Amino acid sequence: MAGLGRKVFAAGEVLTAANVGGYLMDQSVMVFADAASRTSALGLDVSEGMVAYTKDDNAIQYYDGSAWVSVSSPGDITEVIAGTALTGGGTAGAVTLNVDLDAVNTTTFITDATTARTLTSTDAGNTILFTSASATVVTVDASTDFP
Repeated sequence: MAGLGRKVFAAGEVLTAANVGGYLMDQSVMVFADAASRTSALGLDVSEGMVAYTKDDNAIQYYDGSAWVSVSSPGDITEVIAGTALTGGGTAGAVTLNVDLDAVNTTTFITDATTARTLTSTDAGNTILFTSASATVVTVDASTDFP
């Protein structure tokens, strides 16, 4: 029986087998030792949307109407490649990526209360590093077109 939705039971209302099956069993996370135990316990009495947890592989699956589908796969990253301005990477275990600061285009602007800087299209692709310890306000004219 497919899940029947949500129901608020009134005090004294009779809880039928259909209520248990449709409101409770089909909408709970059932726990089984393994997939074989799940199949043995449920047989063909499965419906789309059922959720089960199998202890042997610590996996959560849902029934999509034709098969049990895993939802607890953590994914598998097989390689991390260091791109532009990065070093490191790897193909197994914990990997680290580091920023190669020598490969980053940096333009340093000295900013203080009396210094102003107008950004132009030649500044595109550069990192702007402000060396002032005080609060800095940057204004970019809307007519400046950065590619």
